[in-house]
Amino acid sequence: MTVRRWAGLLACAALLSHRCALAQSDAAASGAEEEGERALERALARQSVFVLRAGVRELEPAIEYTYRGSDAVEIVNQSGVPTVARQDVKQDRLETRLTLRAGLPHESHVEIRLPYVFLRNDRSTADRFEQTDHKSGLGDVQLGFTKQLAEDRPARPAVLATVNWRLPNGEFQRGEPSIGGGFHALQGALTLVKRQDPLVFFGTASYTAVRGRNYGGAEIEPGDSIGLKLGTILAASPRSSLRGGFEMSRSGRTQVDGANMPGSDTVIATLQFGFATLLSRRTLLDIQLNVGVTPDSPDFTLIVSLPLRF
Repeated sequence: MTVRRWAGLLACAALLSHRCALAQSDAAASGAEEEGERALERALARQSVFVLRAGVRELEPAIEYTYRGSDAVEIVNQSGVPTVARQDVKQDRLETRLTLRAGLPHESHVEIRLPYVFLRNDRSTADRFEQTDHKSGLGDVQLGFTKQLAEDRPARPAVLATVNWRLPNGEFQRGEPSIGGGFHALQGALTLVKRQDPLVFFGTASYTAVRGRNYGGAEIEPGDSIGLKLGTILAASPRSSLRGGFEMSRSGRTQVDGANMPGSDTVIATLQFGFATLLSRRTLLDIQLNVGVTPDSPDFTLIVSLPLRF
């Protein structure tokens, strides 16, 4: 009888241990799934294809470095004789910024971006004459509002609408590399998002209207621009994601006192590659590289950000 009781107790203990192991495994799987959801959600929020929940706040310090180089020709006087010489222009732009996002009711959020810019412009002509300029100061402040219009369903993608307003706070000099854009700009954008785990596809179409102003006695009307962005994000692991994309913006010609300025229309297009990983429950590390593919585009841009969620 004693042997049977011990055998029964051992069997019960083994069954209980097995059930506990299954419960722990299910809890671990659930925790990994929730963590993966957070990592993907954070990456989507940074791309403006996800709306923060009401009451959630995110503070994002970031550093953005942009390099732009170009070759041209210029007429110079060497010993009193006009000569065509090669001119090299190299521009380094370093922007440090703080971005604050706050979730609002009714599936919407607001965003404010505060940049500070360091600008270095190096111009050399005929490998003999060199001019280097350094500038720094507050850049253009940007305000944004995003509203989700429709949720992602099997038969349709999610739809988000965004409005951004760029204020001309930064120093601006016509015809020279400047810290700020110099003009008020209002952008409207519509984004479609479709999730097919582990991938998320998104596309954004935008239109930016730029308000003219009087500068140096001349009435300047910059051309409006249209933009398109296509991308995808891959949940590579529960804590990390990879993304790739293509973004293009075409701007119309600038008018000065009603006359079009030849060559002032631009096409900026970049290939974008990004990586994001959760460092902790509240902290995300995001790295993005943009490579220019048109003559008007910067050669490359590197962005490192550290969004903190509260």
